[in-house]
Amino acid sequence: MDVKSYIVNLFFINTILEKPYVDGAHWYIHVLLVMVIFTLILQLSNLHRKPIIYILWIIVTFVVGTKYNTSETYWLGGPFVGCLCTGISIRFLQHEAYAVESVHQSNDTISSWFAVALIAVLVTFFYRGIVCAIEIVVISPIFWKCSRMEMPIFNSRILTFMGMISYPLYLIHQNIGFLIEYKCMMLAEDYNIIFAFIAFIFVIIISIILFYGFERP
Repeated sequence: MDVKSYIVNLFFINTILEKPYVDGAHWYIHVLLVMVIFTLILQLSNLHRKPIIYILWIIVTFVVGTKYNTSETYWLGGPFVGCLCTGISIRFLQHEAYAVESVHQSNDTISSWFAVALIAVLVTFFYRGIVCAIEIVVISPIFWKCSRMEMPIFNSRILTFMGMISYPLYLIHQNIGFLIEYKCMMLAEDYNIIFAFIAFIFVIIISIILFYGFERP
């Protein structure tokens, strides 16, 4: 990588200069940073409790993405804005639900946060496809239950351990996993679903080594 490409990727100005990202994960980091910064601005400006702000954020990102292309939305949060806003709506729905339970009265804000979640799922469906929309629909109630400590199954030793090694697993699963599958395919001169299982086992082992060898110390 030359110095110019390094600077472009360092400051995430790839889309402005129409330069490719250094790898497949770099644009994702860009998107995450934008969403973190935007939510921080909302928090500091005391606008984070207004559902309409998130609805506008989702819609503007969707419009820009459909009118131009996905990369043009990276400075707005990219294709994951719907996922983020769903999580935010769940957080505030819980807060409002506790408030309603404590004072025993209705709260119109609840319907507004439901609207945020619904629009987030619909936009995700049209923008990223049915699979991503289904993922949000399936994960959201699980996330809700977990945050209320109502799913003890996630306290099991196996899942707790997987959560412990999740960061190194996240870092290596794609590249290392694909490399192992590719090498197996080259040796066998054909593809077999068992290669994915082999890759999974090796990635887990490598993640454990990275966790105990580098992250935990």
